[in-house]
Amino acid sequence: MKKLFLTTLVLVFSLVLLGQEKWMKEGVKVGPPVCYASGKVEISRIPPPEAYLRQLKSAQEKTSNIIVDYTNFPDSVIPAFEKAVEIWEYLLDSPVPIHMRASFAKLKSNVLGSCAPWSYYKNFDGAPAANTFYPVAIVEKILEREVTGGSDPDFEAQFNQDVDWYFGVDQNTPPNQYDFVSIVLHEIAHGLGYTGFFYANESDAGYGHGDNSPASFDKYVHNYNGQQLTDTALFTNPSSQILTQLTSGFLQFISPIFNDTVPGDLPRLYAPRTFSDGSSVYHLNDNTYPSGNENSLMTHSSGMGESNFNPGPLTMNMLADIGWKHIYIKHDELKDVEELTGPVFIEAEIKSDFLLDTSSIFLFYSSDLFQTTDSLPFPFIKETGLFKTVLPVNVQQGVVSYYISATDEKNRTFKRPSGAPETFYNFRIGPDTINPTIIHQPISQILTSETEVGISLKADDNLGIDTLIVEYLINQVPYQSIGLKNDSSINYSGKLIFAKNDLHDGDSVQYRILAKDASSNQNITYLPETGYFNVPVFSIFDPVAFYINDFNNLSQDFISSDFSIETASGFTDRAIHSRHPYPSPDTDDATYNFTTILKYPIIIADGGAMSFDEVVLVEPGSTGSLFDSEDFFDYVIVEGSKDQGISWQPLIDGYDSRANDNWLEEYNKGVVGNNSSTAGSKELMVTRNIGLTASGNFTVGDTILIRFRLFSDPYAHGWGWVIDNLRIQVAVPNSPVHALSPGNISVYPNPFRNRVNVAIQTEKPLKSLNVSVYNLYGQLINATEEYNITNQYKKSINMDGYPAGVYLVVVKAEGIPVLSKKIIKN
Repeated sequence: MKKLFLTTLVLVFSLVLLGQEKWMKEGVKVGPPVCYASGKVEISRIPPPEAYLRQLKSAQEKTSNIIVDYTNFPDSVIPAFEKAVEIWEYLLDSPVPIHMRASFAKLKSNVLGSCAPWSYYKNFDGAPAANTFYPVAIVEKILEREVTGGSDPDFEAQFNQDVDWYFGVDQNTPPNQYDFVSIVLHEIAHGLGYTGFFYANESDAGYGHGDNSPASFDKYVHNYNGQQLTDTALFTNPSSQILTQLTSGFLQFISPIFNDTVPGDLPRLYAPRTFSDGSSVYHLNDNTYPSGNENSLMTHSSGMGESNFNPGPLTMNMLADIGWKHIYIKHDELKDVEELTGPVFIEAEIKSDFLLDTSSIFLFYSSDLFQTTDSLPFPFIKETGLFKTVLPVNVQQGVVSYYISATDEKNRTFKRPSGAPETFYNFRIGPDTINPTIIHQPISQILTSETEVGISLKADDNLGIDTLIVEYLINQVPYQSIGLKNDSSINYSGKLIFAKNDLHDGDSVQYRILAKDASSNQNITYLPETGYFNVPVFSIFDPVAFYINDFNNLSQDFISSDFSIETASGFTDRAIHSRHPYPSPDTDDATYNFTTILKYPIIIADGGAMSFDEVVLVEPGSTGSLFDSEDFFDYVIVEGSKDQGISWQPLIDGYDSRANDNWLEEYNKGVVGNNSSTAGSKELMVTRNIGLTASGNFTVGDTILIRFRLFSDPYAHGWGWVIDNLRIQVAVPNSPVHALSPGNISVYPNPFRNRVNVAIQTEKPLKSLNVSVYNLYGQLINATEEYNITNQYKKSINMDGYPAGVYLVVVKAEGIPVLSKKIIKN
């Protein structure tokens, strides 16, 4: 049986199956190339490409859609920008909207603009080459779906607001102005992937990001002798050898689309004798393609009076080979068989941005793991719209390996799987003795009010799953068995059904999963391997109007096996803690939910609110991402239920470490690999206030259960969540209301030399604020009293003249001590 990526996991929290894969967490971001002002008058006029004009005249639909988010752009400038966008929309093919963020900003005086992809990804499904980073706009085109979502762009550009621009679209650019449309066209090309990872310093140069994998552009950079700079057999990465090549004065772009090009006509790249970060490599050579040349748009500088509305044939072909012209090969790997009962058919859907060369579609196969190779044509079947052939099998038992190869009219060849023949599919024939594989996270608790309890899992087998059932008991007495539904691929789900009043507080439900494969042996896997999962049953208490708990006294008020009430390291009293650190599945398309439920239902009063102190150190989403978007990663959330836990709705949208600047800073400080090792502490505590009806999901008079949930996506995790001093619809007599929390205060840098800063963020106005500094003898050496503080406050304390050593900063808000922090003066 093929193990694939599946292993058997047993953990006590719930599993949700979603569509997120490991490659999505391994995106990288690099700085942008720039376009310089030459400072020269270089009058020329190059009209838009004929393909654009032809489509425009015939009123054809655009083949792509570029959506621009403008920042600081006057309305009068946008028509010129949209002209450049429109040209690209007719030249590109993508079924997914391309999102661009553009801003007018102050840049260096000789810089016209800059632009770069928002992120790069590698090893996604259908990637043209293995271990190669592709710009996100290309990734989305190939996958035919959004990756960044609406919160992040596919690329981001800046344009110098101080340049004397010509914003006309008639190409009559005066000799004292720079043509804006031309520069926008140029920068969009960079955003589409006309850039990469090469860098240089004084002694050496290299490429890559973390693991030395190149960008798709980088793979085609060659020296004068036609040697590929990313060929590690020729050039160590990084090395002085690569530096020599980057500053040789001659680099060229050699990719499959240029296979028949005369060497002297290959795209010549900009490679000055001194490496210029932002210009070298990722531009065409100015001397080879001077102003007025049809390929001059992508040179490293532009002159006054120069108007070029055409990316040029070289640039379009280069973009094609870095991923903008693709062959899509979709194929489901063959399931193994125990014996052959007839021909083994292989089918694939193959389509191409360029015309396919249907005479060059092949199935390659081997019976010795490609020590030797055979091939046969892979013909198109008009009736099905698929390519189909018979896999030659010359053995009764054994393995036949295969991959699919397709070539287009430009003589470019793509393979499935990517990286073939180093990677390939395997088809096995013979008796099957290996059991199915199951991934499942056991149910953590059941409420007496529940009559249906969802269960989900992953199951796979090389021959296929024949039967998948769940047997369950109440208090060790057999109750029912249910079959699970195949939702998609290897994902299965179902519901444990209970009759009303069959579950009581203190009961337990036992269950196990049985998976039987389709082999003649009917191989069976039980999960757990022996015995049953045991799930406690809890009842809900009577509704209350208010609730308060500082967790210093142990209670049975919460239902949870995912959280615990304890005094954790870094804290001085008990609170309710998630696991530290909380785990992540480390499996594609799987997520965890850790929950704890307050047993007391709350009757919502007019103006009802809840508050608690917390520290949240969970993986932050992408910059600007919003809750419920694909790039909003781990989060915590407070939810309510009006139907005794059957369904849940947010009391507040989910949030992550970005909810507080100190949390985010501390999380990022501890990141090693994918995970953060920073532990929470009482100094990071922040008070959160939630209106019980503010979300619109609940109204006055509703009776709701309240739960706290930590969501962990497939990859990367942190310390977790702590909750303390929970108050629901209650004002505590004789207890001061803290207007400020320790987590709202930053003291930096620490250690420091002469000055230390105290920065404060407050949601509520502060009547008074006191910041004091003491030495090790308890002597006050600096004190500041401020009044009527709103939103943000920053104080820079001059410690020049004081000896090196340890000091103590004490912050009081409205007379109440909030923070005491040691600082070190070097």
